[in-house]
Amino acid sequence: MAWLSDSTGTPNMRFTQSTVPYALVNGVEIASSYADLTAPNYPYARVELDASGNYAGAVTDNVFSNTDELGNILSTTNHCSNFTSTSGITTIGSFDSDVFWTRNYADNCDGSVYSGFHLYCFEQ
Repeated sequence: MAWLSDSTGTPNMRFTQSTVPYALVNGVEIASSYADLTAPNYPYARVELDASGNYAGAVTDNVFSNTDELGNILSTTNHCSNFTSTSGITTIGSFDSDVFWTRNYADNCDGSVYSGFHLYCFEQ
């Protein structure tokens, strides 16, 4: 499930808030539970691998989110028309291991300010 917030919902509304650890596809744990994942200063490690375990990008690459570190929406209007449009702006995260993983910059919905187009996805 995508780590995105828009007018249709947030991770806190859609995700199963698991009590088991969250890990990258290579087994590296990023949080011991959903409560830890959505606590300040998490995840434990950079979320920087794609679904195949390949390095997905640099810290400066953007990851569309519009989600704060607590799993809530950041903006009720700046979400690329529910992430269906390349017009407007939204908050993006970066491949980092602190609050910046989910809310680091603002970028145009076409990605023209920073490089890379990514989504964080979590198995539910």
